Amino acid sequence: MPPLTIPQWDSAGLLWQAVGALDILRLVPAHDNGSIQLYQASLTTREQRELGRAERTIARGLNSFLEVGLALKAIRDQRLYCQQYDTFEEYCIRRWDFSRIRAYQICAASEVVADLSTIVNIPLPGNEAQARPMACLKTAKHRRRAWRMARSRSA
Repeated sequence: MPPLTIPQWDSAGLLWQAVGALDILRLVPAHDNGSIQLYQASLTTREQRELGRAERTIARGLNSFLEVGLALKAIRDQRLYCQQYDTFEEYCIRRWDFSRIRAYQICAASEVVADLSTIVNIPLPGNEAQARPMACLKTAKHRRRAWRMARSRSA
């Protein structure tokens, strides 16, 4: 029979680590009501490095939507938030103080700019608000066409 769990302190507060067969489960005190919540998976060392790299990008570049969007997309798509948060929405609200919808807007705008970056000799959108309307266009071909039309009408 595995030994009883022993409380350990870390920078986030009291952390209960299960041992033996429950090694992948973690009990963490909830933020506001003192109850205990289960969080499923622990991140691998590689995933922890990826999460750290992505979060540093977000922290230093909140005004650079392209880098922030790509970092948020990596965190969302690889579920790198799951060690400390149940959902991507909870991660966005508690870690960065913005809604899931806002995070998805930034991700979508960064995908648009990534698609448009293949166009030679045409300036890219200068901010997220310029790129966001093209996010509803599903193919890179349609996004490039819409951006060319917008650029020609604004000239």
